Amino acid sequence: MIPHPVKWRAAILCLLIAAAWADRPALAAAPPDILLLMPDQMRGDSLSILGHSIVRTPHLDAMARDGALFRRAYSPVPSCIPARFALLTGLAPQTSGVVGYAAKPIRTPTLPECLAQAGYATVLVGRKAREVVAETSVTQPLFLTASFYAPHPPLFPPAQYFDAYLKTSLPPVAFGDWVERSKLSPAGDRNGHRVLLEGETLRRAQAGYFGLIEHLDAAVAPLIAEFKARSERAGRPWVIVLTSDHGEMLGDHGYFRKCEPYEGSANVPLIIAGSPALGLARGLQSQQPVGLEDLMPTLIELAEVRLPARVDGLSLVPVLRGGQAKLRDWLHFEHAPCYSQEQAFHALTDGRWKYVWRPKDGREQLFDLVSDPREERDQAVDAAQAAELRQWRSRLVQRLAGRPEGFSDGQRLVAGRPYPPLQVARPNIVFFLVDDLGWQETSVPFHTEVTELNRRYRTPHLQRLAAEGMKFTQAYASAVCSPTRVSALTGMNAARHRVTNWTLRKNRSPDPASQVFEPPAWNLNGVCATAGVERTVHATPLPALLRRAGYRTIHVGKAHFGAKDTPGENPLNLGFDVNIAGHAAGGPGSYWGAKNFSAAWRTNPPDRIWDVPGLDAYHGQDICLTEALTREAIQAVAQAVADRRPFYLYLSHYAVHAPWEKDDRFYQKYLEAGLKPFEATLASMIEGMDRSLGDLLAALQRLGVAQETVILFMSDNGSPSQCPRNLPLRGHKLTPYEGGIREPMIVKWPGITRPGTVCPEPLLIEDFFPTLIEVAGVDWGGKTVQQVDGVSFVPLLKGTASASADRALVWHYPHHYDQPPYSALRQGPWKLIYHHLPRRLELFNLEDDLGETRDVANAQPAKVAELARLLAERLRALEAQMPTDKRTGQPIELPDQALGANGRVPRSSD
Repeated sequence: MIPHPVKWRAAILCLLIAAAWADRPALAAAPPDILLLMPDQMRGDSLSILGHSIVRTPHLDAMARDGALFRRAYSPVPSCIPARFALLTGLAPQTSGVVGYAAKPIRTPTLPECLAQAGYATVLVGRKAREVVAETSVTQPLFLTASFYAPHPPLFPPAQYFDAYLKTSLPPVAFGDWVERSKLSPAGDRNGHRVLLEGETLRRAQAGYFGLIEHLDAAVAPLIAEFKARSERAGRPWVIVLTSDHGEMLGDHGYFRKCEPYEGSANVPLIIAGSPALGLARGLQSQQPVGLEDLMPTLIELAEVRLPARVDGLSLVPVLRGGQAKLRDWLHFEHAPCYSQEQAFHALTDGRWKYVWRPKDGREQLFDLVSDPREERDQAVDAAQAAELRQWRSRLVQRLAGRPEGFSDGQRLVAGRPYPPLQVARPNIVFFLVDDLGWQETSVPFHTEVTELNRRYRTPHLQRLAAEGMKFTQAYASAVCSPTRVSALTGMNAARHRVTNWTLRKNRSPDPASQVFEPPAWNLNGVCATAGVERTVHATPLPALLRRAGYRTIHVGKAHFGAKDTPGENPLNLGFDVNIAGHAAGGPGSYWGAKNFSAAWRTNPPDRIWDVPGLDAYHGQDICLTEALTREAIQAVAQAVADRRPFYLYLSHYAVHAPWEKDDRFYQKYLEAGLKPFEATLASMIEGMDRSLGDLLAALQRLGVAQETVILFMSDNGSPSQCPRNLPLRGHKLTPYEGGIREPMIVKWPGITRPGTVCPEPLLIEDFFPTLIEVAGVDWGGKTVQQVDGVSFVPLLKGTASASADRALVWHYPHHYDQPPYSALRQGPWKLIYHHLPRRLELFNLEDDLGETRDVANAQPAKVAELARLLAERLRALEAQMPTDKRTGQPIELPDQALGANGRVPRSSD
């Protein structure tokens, strides 16, 4: 009995697209018509031109004699959906993540899309291919894919073919000396892929399969002839390709169907023929290893169409035109578990040798395809081939290094790792962090009303990002830069990591001397990925986790993670692969390339600690720092794309932090609009930041990865006191009021966030750590040195959940640099601020009083007591440090201890 076929396609699609872009690349005077013939589940050896003892394919043989036959063509993942995914996109499964029999949205330009954009009519059709050829206008080049079910099961060809093969002496199946025949049964296993096909069952299966192929051969003959005639009528050359998505084991080695590394399953036919005008080879039989992913770049080149930036396949045109050009040393193909966990494999071949590795148990096989084309002798157990085996093993070690499954540690293969049926490709991530940008300092309104500042500033690219993504109206950071940045890097609340003020010089605090106040022994040297560095917090940084998962981690711009002369000052010590312009300082010496981005011009003697490093190429140029950083970021991203690596770009602009220096690209128009020089300077810096975002978005689109990239926009704290107030908010940078901590935030996750949506749920900067881990699909399991306080907001992005109404957000600033010390808590609409030195508690209801103009502490003593106890409880859990009151020599009390004896809040005069 033949096992039930896998059913995976719905109705046959017939789609005609005729789209020509005005900026399409210049084409040859007569771009070729292209016919792609796609049978399903056709073995690579099922052509009579290859000397097959039974099957008859005279018309496909004729096509091979007129063109090139690639004998070592392989499915990158030998099952339907992933194989077709690779053919359409040119991506290897290692890049796309489509490594098994499961669907995944295509978010990269496809072969028909590229051709359609260049003016082709693109058609996918089943039975009515000849009608399409006859009816489609010859004024457009045609890309026609004729997709056939045959010879996919059920194996029932027309009777004339079935009966003819039943009367023929059919060949025996291949049976390797490595197969445990005793484990096979004619009844098959529960999945039907392991079965001992023999006797009449085998005969009928073979007769049905070969009969379907011969019927297919007869059916395509008139289609090929009519397609050629159409091209000739139009005066246009033609290209015809025959291939299949995968093969059929048909009983070989006790397997039925596909998904295996062996020739019956993974090897597919590939014939490419073209009209004489194209100069393609005739009668060529190539033994080079090629994959279905090579078809996209091949046909794109023959059509003279622009190739997408991210394509893994290699064009076969040099072979088609030169015959001997070498494409690659070896080819990799794979499959995740489908019928069983044991079935998953990785395989390499150079056209002669084939190496197979099973990740379930580490079993290896080695076959010589020249002397043993049926793969009946496993030479992995032959001591004479030990060196050959080691060489192939080493190649796979390097190929799999950095894969998220952990199959290779760079030195050896690691068996027994989890291998789910579909490893979703990790999205690229861009964290676009701005410095000192206030809640209302863009043309995107984060308030319920458009404000004067929204009308003043021009940020069209942020408007576009908000229209395409999700806007967060209650996103919070710390009130000053270093605490925010360390929280995002570690997932820790500032009270826990104790980098509670800004850092710069080793063992030196920015807090001024005071007769009444002493800050705690805080971590003034910042964060460190190694233990034992004085006055630092030891943590596992976010980029280190992403790098372990295969990401290229790129830091561009302001770092400000650690003090000078400590490991944390260099992002390379915190898990970043690339560091551009990041160091200890929290601001630039200058924004002007003409001044070498140096502070020498503004200090005497020069204090070079502020000089931005690593941008010597721009010194002396009339360029703004924001633009220089953008150029470097785009170049680093382009390299990651070229290297086929997912990337995490942390683009952390120095803008719009002091020194306030105009961006000449935008300054004049703000002056002409009536703004004062300082106002125009700030506006020009904000628009320069927005232009950076626009340039980056355009680059992602140009590189073909826009739909695979998550973008998060955020500011590190509120606007400084020198800048216009971000009304209706009260306060500014360093204060506990909303103007100091509430930030503009937008997230775009293609296919996940709904365009133009608004999320009003409160969240805090440490939430970025677990969120980005989840977005990246990294199974970190909480395995960090530090305790992570943040909560992932992925459910908010997906619209599947709301934030917990009981969650309390906590801020802690035990310092007196610029502002007196405080702690604060928000829960629901209520916000409590505890001012340390006067031991005073303020209470605001943000739903009724966003501007925090009405302190209702005395009117709501029960709520004050409740929140004071909650804030104290959270500070104790975070092991928060409290400053010392020099007048008493004792640490300042926690807020619950500051309540009066009767549990009521002290008045401001108390």
